[in-house]
This record gives sequence, structure tokens and C-alpha cells, in this order.
Amino acid sequence: MNNKKTTVLRIFLIALCVLWMGVIFFLSAENSAESGGRSGDISYQIVEVFTKNDTDMTDAERQEIADDIDPPLRTMAHMFCFCVLGMLYFLTARTFPVSVKIGALSSVACALVYAISDELHQHFVPGRSMQLQDILVDLTGAVLGVAFIWLVMRIGKRRKAHE
Repeated sequence: MNNKKTTVLRIFLIALCVLWMGVIFFLSAENSAESGGRSGDISYQIVEVFTKNDTDMTDAERQEIADDIDPPLRTMAHMFCFCVLGMLYFLTARTFPVSVKIGALSSVACALVYAISDELHQHFVPGRSMQLQDILVDLTGAVLGVAFIWLVMRIGKRRKAHE
């Protein structure tokens, strides 16, 4: 890729990183009632999709299931947000002249710093708190995102070599 294309791609990816960080910031700025309401609504909608043909199930039973799946759903949402961030960071890092290892490690490190700052931000939002567990979930998501992009790149490189 020539320098001009690389620069344009780099700027585009940096913009996507900043945009995604803004999405995470916006979600973290919701107070506990807003955040809980959003995830509760999503949990209930998921239950409705999977139980719509069960005419014997009451709304109270659906709500009970939604309440049960809400905590793991919130954990997966944290992981997903930082998985995407890890992917974007790693794709951005690959536009710089650094090794894959340095790109991967710096991407995970940047995601960890952002996860810590995200939890600090939540500490100042009414009804929200800072939790080490969330940082670890975010870090896991970032590692999975970086690993996914690395794997896709590796498969692509092997396919090119066989052509």
C-alpha cells in the first residue's frame, strides 16, 4: 500500500477509534437507572423473541427470565464494546511500521488504559461504581478482538501464499 493510501486509512481508523470510544463514553455516562433500564429492556426483548410461541408463559415469567439473563448480557456487552475497540486499535496499529507483536501489545495496552479510564468515569456517574471485574472483562474483550484480527490476517496471508 502506498503512503497516501496508508495515511488515509490510518486517519479513517483513528476516527473510528475515537467514534467508538465516544460510544463507550456515552454508555458509561448513563446513570444506573438509565443503564439498567436499557439492559433490562434488551433482556426482555430477547426473552420475547425466544418465547413468542409459548402461549402458556406469562409476562411475569418472561420478566423473571429476563432478570436472570441480564447480568451475563451486561458482561457480554462490556466485552463486545472492548472487543470492537481492540480490533480498531489493532487495525490502526497495523498502519504503522511496527511488528505484529508490538501492534498487538500496544493495542491491548491502550484498551486497558481506556477500560481503566472508563471505570474511573463511571465512578462519578450517579448510581454507578468502579469495578475491577469490569476492567478484566473489558481487557478480555480487547484481547479477543486483537486475536480475531490477527487470526484473520494470518489466514489471509496463508491464502495469498498458496495462490
